[in-house]
Amino acid sequence: MAPPLTEPKGGLSRAALLERMQAVRERVLAEVAESGERLSHPPTYAHPFFGDLTALGWLQTLVYHERHHLRQIQERLGAL
Repeated sequence: MAPPLTEPKGGLSRAALLERMQAVRERVLAEVAESGERLSHPPTYAHPFFGDLTALGWLQTLVYHERHHLRQIQERLGAL
């Protein structure tokens, strides 16, 4: 179960959800491109659960998180 801050609020259409997901992907990829991962001390961005992550860390977390939820959706749809 997700913490209250991150629980889905509902009320969005499938198209709106896909649009938001694409916007987040684009923003994260832009941050990775600009983060200076080749620097000895790349900038970090606070994550509510994992602490400070570099842009690459955020991207890795996003990939895992998205896969996890897509599997959940597929399992639920298969149970209908």
